[in-house]
Amino acid sequence: MFCIPGVEPYDSLFIPPIAFFTAILLNIGAAREEMGSVRLTEGR
Repeated sequence: MFCIPGVEPYDSLFIPPIAFFTAILLNIGAAREEMGSVRLTEGR
């Protein structure tokens, strides 16, 4: 992305944690939806 020397290795180490963090957020969202559906079915 940037042509500054030394930034590319930092980017290669910095991008995976972002993807990992987004994956965790997606998993939390899915877990909340599952808990919500379970609570609704239990309420019925």
